[in-house]
Amino acid sequence: MLLKQVTGSRQGVAIRLEKRIPYGAGLGGGSSNAAVVLLGLNKLWQLGLSLDVLTKTAAAIGSDVPFFITGGTALATGRGDRLRQVPNFLAKKTIFLAVPEARISTKWAYDQVNLNLTKKKKNVTLSRFKRGTSDNQDILSSGVNDFEAVVFPQYPGLGDIKLRIARRAEYASLSGSGSAVYGVFANKQDADAVKFDASSQIKTFVTHTVRWGFQQISNPASDCQFS
Repeated sequence: MLLKQVTGSRQGVAIRLEKRIPYGAGLGGGSSNAAVVLLGLNKLWQLGLSLDVLTKTAAAIGSDVPFFITGGTALATGRGDRLRQVPNFLAKKTIFLAVPEARISTKWAYDQVNLNLTKKKKNVTLSRFKRGTSDNQDILSSGVNDFEAVVFPQYPGLGDIKLRIARRAEYASLSGSGSAVYGVFANKQDADAVKFDASSQIKTFVTHTVRWGFQQISNPASDCQFS
């Protein structure tokens, strides 16, 4: 185990994982599972590893695992493992999530997308976001998911799902490389108004953002239990 190599610990653990976040949905299910294991073992084994050590260890597992170690809202650079914490601009928003049966390979999506970063014009809103001076509407009005251009033609049903959500949402987008689609709403009532026919076999959830990561699980007063 990587954590044993880093710390020299000889302790053991038995883990039973019940997957509730579907794979191939762009929701970071596998990466968040890995991050929770690192956080949990750091607490269970009383290793006392710092946030910096844990995020570097997490980066060796996967590019987006460090984000789930840190939690909150962050600007990711590098290969996604260099994080800068920023104010949670969705803290008071409601999130509607639609998860269809389709599953999309992350590798396939990355192979198809052409970010062409050198030709992208400077994003002024992103600069304000980095400084913490942007507001909700700034980000929501300028947010773009480059994966949509390659995923929607291959999976047209996902584009239809986004359009249905976008009719009522402040913002709607594919989640990561898909296949889940989410919408940002001002309140739960607006989110609850989005309906999908039961025969469509689309699972829907209405939720809100929660700050959870290293700081919360390391807090002695935390109610997170590992046994």
